[in-house]
Amino acid sequence: MVPTFSDAASMGPSVILGGELIEYMSLADVKEMKVKVERDLTRAKDSLKEQNATFADKQKRALSFESLYAEGVVSRRELEQCKKEAKLATQELEDVELSLKDLHAKSTRLDQRLKDLLKTKMADGNKRQKRTR
Repeated sequence: MVPTFSDAASMGPSVILGGELIEYMSLADVKEMKVKVERDLTRAKDSLKEQNATFADKQKRALSFESLYAEGVVSRRELEQCKKEAKLATQELEDVELSLKDLHAKSTRLDQRLKDLLKTKMADGNKRQKRTR
């Protein structure tokens, strides 16, 4: 469960990232989200590798089509389509890189929250032990 606030603007921009209030999540929720984010990070890294390969292929093809067009081997329409595909591959690569960056930021925030929760839990445990003595 996540608490709600009447004035979300007062919480600051660092609290709400990706629609989640990580700094207010419970230990169980943080652990669960950490597993999901790690899985998403792995997928995003694999996707980045694939997209880099696709990007390189599309760029190489676009360059070769320019020379082929100059020689009259391919039509202008084919050249334009190839350039369009290269531009789309560039945009998709940027999207994957941005997604990966966001996931890394989220993972860092989750790690920090987990560390804070564990520190608090240990401090509470130490206080209880002192009271029972």
